[in-house]
Amino acid sequence: MAFKRRNLIELVVLTVGVVVFGLAVSHAVYVSHNSSDKLEASLQEQAEAALAGDLFTWASVRLEGRRAVVTGTAPTEDFKAQALDAVKSIPGGDGWLGGGIRSVRDQVSVQPPADPYEFAAFKTTDIITLNGMVPNPEAAEDVSAVLTELGFGEEDVRLQLSYRDGVPDGDWAQAIVLGLSELARLDDGEFRLSGKNLYLSGQAPNNDVKLEILSRMTRPPAGYATSVDLLGTAVWSATLTRSELRLSGDVPSNAARQELIRIAKSVYKQPVVDQMQVSEMADSDWVEAIKVALPGFVRYQNGVMVYLEDRVTINGQATASAADYLREDLVQAGTYVDIVPHADIVPLRLEAFETAPDTGELPTRQVCTAALDEALDLGPINFEYARDELSRESGRALDGVLAVMTACPHLIFYVDAAMYAGGKRIALEKLTQDRQTAVVSYFIAHGVPLDQIEMTEVRTDTSGLGRARDVDPDRQISVRLRESSDG
Repeated sequence: MAFKRRNLIELVVLTVGVVVFGLAVSHAVYVSHNSSDKLEASLQEQAEAALAGDLFTWASVRLEGRRAVVTGTAPTEDFKAQALDAVKSIPGGDGWLGGGIRSVRDQVSVQPPADPYEFAAFKTTDIITLNGMVPNPEAAEDVSAVLTELGFGEEDVRLQLSYRDGVPDGDWAQAIVLGLSELARLDDGEFRLSGKNLYLSGQAPNNDVKLEILSRMTRPPAGYATSVDLLGTAVWSATLTRSELRLSGDVPSNAARQELIRIAKSVYKQPVVDQMQVSEMADSDWVEAIKVALPGFVRYQNGVMVYLEDRVTINGQATASAADYLREDLVQAGTYVDIVPHADIVPLRLEAFETAPDTGELPTRQVCTAALDEALDLGPINFEYARDELSRESGRALDGVLAVMTACPHLIFYVDAAMYAGGKRIALEKLTQDRQTAVVSYFIAHGVPLDQIEMTEVRTDTSGLGRARDVDPDRQISVRLRESSDG
């Protein structure tokens, strides 16, 4: 009887133990923080937090159980290593089922080293704009520290730097210091470091400073070469920034002064600062050259126009159409004074690209579509009457579409054309085709590959033609993305 009672007690204890164990397992699997679903969700959240911030906007991570998969295109090998380490170091939870990420699968590609490695700085009055490449955030901070030592405040500096591998050997950092130090002494100018070649150009405040800069630029870091093109004291200059146009120097009469101000204000919608003064001078023909060049110059993004030593020089950054139209104006007008224009062509800034997440990869089709819509909303693509010559009112739209094509090289663009049979006059089919070809030729002339653009057959109405409302009835030209289903 005692034997049976003991067996019964053991059976009860065993049963209770099994139930308790089952409840514990159930709690661990379905209820506790470390259940597989909750653990994966927690690790996913921690992994995303580890890659939050400006340095890892290019990276994405997903969890497969307790294995993390990191994807994206890193700007440098160092950025890739930092991202992988950040995910690997995520701590685990508590308890016997706790633990962090067990492994990290590396699916990160890296942008190739830049060749040549480019760095540039532009100084206009008291504003300095930096663009180009640096190897890491520490290098960017070092550049900012140099500018601070040179007297530039945070509000005076515009940073547009990107991170890339490929820094040339030798003392690249000292080459940056040399170029920025001498650029800071100019009234306006540009410093560019391309590979191991330093270029400095601009306007010195006087000939003494000019000679000092020339002397210092003859002593670059070992292995580096320099090229310097400096002007002395200018007779007259115009300095263009995003926020103002500053006119300074001497003019031969008050009438010339007022006329230059009038021309500037008629084209430039930001403040025009007048620092000109009337002085006696034997030659005033140069004022006519300034009148011809000024309207086109103020359409630049930024830059400097200077009259010195019997010539007018123009340097700055401009969209493709702004640079084209200025050159056309100078050729058509003709002046007694030489005008030497130069522009670094930059894309038109579009909000769709500015606000899109920086993934380190090409923009998505959705972003490119939004940018194209924005570009076409800037104005019509029109032509001179009864000709296949693009009108100047098309400049903004052409610049916008060119920016989209350049930023979205993985997509194909259709250039559509149509003519109304019931318009004010019937546009000849050949003229419409010539206009369509003119638009395609414009983009190809500005660097768009031929295989990125396709011309569609000319239509006899505007059915399905994008942005038709913006174009005159007999001038139906528009651009759209090729649909994925079109092959």
